[in-house]
Amino acid sequence: MPVPPLSQLDERFQHLSCTIDVNFRMRLRRALSWMHAAQIYRQDVDIAFITLWIAFNACYAAGGADKHTKTRNVYEHFFRKLAQYDKDKYLWRSVCCAQRESVLVLIKSKYTFSPYWNAKKDNSIEWAPRLKKTQEFVIQSLQKEDLEAMLSVVFDRLYVIRNQIMHGGAAHGVDYNRKMLTAGHRVLEVMMPIIIAIMMTRPDVDWGEVYFPIDKQCDYGRLLGSLHKNTNLK
Repeated sequence: MPVPPLSQLDERFQHLSCTIDVNFRMRLRRALSWMHAAQIYRQDVDIAFITLWIAFNACYAAGGADKHTKTRNVYEHFFRKLAQYDKDKYLWRSVCCAQRESVLVLIKSKYTFSPYWNAKKDNSIEWAPRLKKTQEFVIQSLQKEDLEAMLSVVFDRLYVIRNQIMHGGAAHGVDYNRKMLTAGHRVLEVMMPIIIAIMMTRPDVDWGEVYFPIDKQCDYGRLLGSLHKNTNLK
């Protein structure tokens, strides 16, 4: 599967919208809206990264999950589903193979490794052997073509970048650590359309309740059409 264009995902959503569960419809609608935003701001890597992350959040976040369930556990469960339904290994080939260089940039950098930042608080150096161990695990996962394991590690790295931006730990447009941000943006940009496409092939699957459900059903096709009109993408 080549990375599906956004217009193709829109058409598929229009086709599905009247027949799918309201939670799944809201999930897709929200994810697609943020994908459009990422396309608009594609030249601004900081903003594009965040909008792609929000699209990812819209896909996986479970409003009905126990409040004590860690975010990592929730998206690992989501990755397990993707690996199960991606029978032809589109995600593997598009991300772990075609974007291998970007993935390795994320994995090799200490700046995307959360134990490194934790160690700076207590002057510990224990992060270094842990980073090496994680890198060895990634090499093994690549050899085994273990998609679930790879996505889990990659998103741990992306989560650090996300936190750095969202919590004001980075200045907009600054070159510092730009290589990691650019790699993260590229991985998300390739991955997100495929994730949505895989989800669309399995409308029968329970993808979970969404956060902040609307009070009444809306005409999602009309809303999406309005989005196209407002962004001149149609």
